[in-house]
Amino acid sequence: MLEDIETVLVSENSLQRRVVEIGKQIDQIYQGDEIVVISIVNGAVIFTADLMRAIKLPVMLDCLHVSSYKAGPQSFTEQDIAEQIHLNLRGRSVLLIDDILDTGLTLQKVHRALRSLGPRDIRTCVLLRKQGRQATPFLADIVGFDVPDEAVVGYGIDYSEKYRNMPFIGILRPECMNTPIWV
Repeated sequence: MLEDIETVLVSENSLQRRVVEIGKQIDQIYQGDEIVVISIVNGAVIFTADLMRAIKLPVMLDCLHVSSYKAGPQSFTEQDIAEQIHLNLRGRSVLLIDDILDTGLTLQKVHRALRSLGPRDIRTCVLLRKQGRQATPFLADIVGFDVPDEAVVGYGIDYSEKYRNMPFIGILRPECMNTPIWV
């Protein structure tokens, strides 16, 4: 797999350091509150696991399975999202975690669906923010790293379900971008 990587953007050490910093930032933001973490999987699963260990506050976890890549950002409804949540969000502090803020359409839609469940507040945390791709004014509250508009993989982020297990974030070589498995 390493031969498929054009450039390493974020090293394993940089990822580990930044996750600890984000954990401390979250502890300061919530100051003793209990947090409900909602992780958008599969992409954010590794980031979420590492981040939860860096947060010192009480944390509850629920996961959402949404994708903006299979059939476009309209491939799921707000009701689909709300039905996946098993925890009661009413009156609670929610931290929505995703792997990457690309166009912003997915996070905006998920945020709106979660808002309808009555949490006290919702903040968003993304590992990566792609530069120059946003189609909405939606902003993440916490961003790990800004990256160029390239095919990035690793640390949970895939291309055709491959490369998730790489311990760094890298740019995939163009010749490795074959047709996705779901087409």
